[in-house]
Amino acid sequence: MSHRVRLLLVLSLVLGLLPLPTLLAPSLHAADAAVNDTPVRTIAETFTEFELGGGLLYWLNTCIVITAAGQEPPADEVQPAEATANEETLRRRPATGGLSRTLGAADYPDCNNFQGLAADETGVYFWDPDENAILKFAPDSAPGAAATKVVDTADGPVANGLQLTDKYIIWLARVNNTTRKLMRTLKDGSGPVETLFSDLPHTDTSHEGAVTAGASAIFYIDDGGITYV
Repeated sequence: MSHRVRLLLVLSLVLGLLPLPTLLAPSLHAADAAVNDTPVRTIAETFTEFELGGGLLYWLNTCIVITAAGQEPPADEVQPAEATANEETLRRRPATGGLSRTLGAADYPDCNNFQGLAADETGVYFWDPDENAILKFAPDSAPGAAATKVVDTADGPVANGLQLTDKYIIWLARVNNTTRKLMRTLKDGSGPVETLFSDLPHTDTSHEGAVTAGASAIFYIDDGGITYV
């Protein structure tokens, strides 16, 4: 058997075993970055937060209100009656480059609807206070498609937002000015919202409290330090 035939057989085997996205997708620049390497700018837009999940980069430009000089918001309103604001947008693109897509947008005063952003290979999740629900956009959401409701809940995330495991969405919610509660629900929307703890002390205003979750434990911060369950 000639060397050329052997090479063709090897290539045929590799192409048959590896999925096409694996062969075509570029590797993330940071994976093999060297000291003092040259960074690659992937997003050149205004944004306030971003998440990486399933090879997709999601970024959010929240609604920031610009008031007239010296104007103060009325006591009974969150936002001033006369103000201008940028459009709020949630966008995504492949992490290493490609077509950018707007998943959702809102104009003032109907904005700040993408709270507690979190992403993984199943999509990007957020809490919408207008809907009182956790919603998601799947990785293959079509342009202009509405977000899918995961579960209804009036208990929105505080601190560092929603956290994802392979099975659950987990977050800290507010009980009152001095107490937080630890919440969870199934990512696929097939179960109820569960309260794991409802009496986490939060009198220390130097921190907002935070939660993170792994495969075997949930860690959270309260006034006593870091605790896990």
